[in-house]
This record gives sequence, C-alpha cells and structure tokens, in this order.
Amino acid sequence: MNKPRHIAFDRLREIEIAENAVLFNVAPLSFQKDKIVNYLKELAPDKVFVPQNIVHQELYISAYVKSAREILEKIEKQQYDFQK
Repeated sequence: MNKPRHIAFDRLREIEIAENAVLFNVAPLSFQKDKIVNYLKELAPDKVFVPQNIVHQELYISAYVKSAREILEKIEKQQYDFQK
C-alpha cells in the first residue's frame, strides 16, 4: 500500500518527527535534572536544528519548541521522577 500524498499528512508527519527529535535530544540527560532543565530553558527557535527533508520548517520548529515547553512544564510540576 502506498502512503497518501496530501499536505495534511505531510504536516502531521513533520510534527511527529519534531516531537520525537525533542525526546531524542533530552533522553541522554534524563538522569540529570539540572542539565535537562537548563537545556529546555535555553532552547530558542533559532537554536532548533531542522533536518533537510522537512518542508514546513516553521511548523517543525513550532512543534519542537512546544513539545520542549510541555516537558519543562511537567518537570517543574514534578510529574517526572528523576533518579539521583
């Protein structure tokens, strides 16, 4: 079966790629709360690396930053448990 060719599906795929990229980038820091919080607080849209295969770059950056902010918010509310 072929994948559908539609701009809405492309956008959803790129949002998913961005959200996975955030998780991939913070995973190595997952046992170091201070480092992960600093990384997420210092994250700015101009610092986000956008892969070459992404067509909608603004959407990708927006999804990446939004996902990072959600993770930071959950950390600040102490919804994530960090081992020391």
